[in-house]
Amino acid sequence: MKEGIEVKLTMLRGIIDLMTSCDDSTELETLRNVALTALVIVDDINDEYCREQFDEKQTKS
Repeated sequence: MKEGIEVKLTMLRGIIDLMTSCDDSTELETLRNVALTALVIVDDINDEYCREQFDEKQTKS
């Protein structure tokens, strides 16, 4: 994997750690924002991975 994906995966791990360490007093709005950020990062990872796969296929052709 390229560096960009690795960075995003590290960010995602941090977000998951944050969400799992929250207690019941954490505001729902905060958790919602964290979850939305995680979804954006996952989408970015997916886009970058697909571009890499497409580029590899173009190179092999």
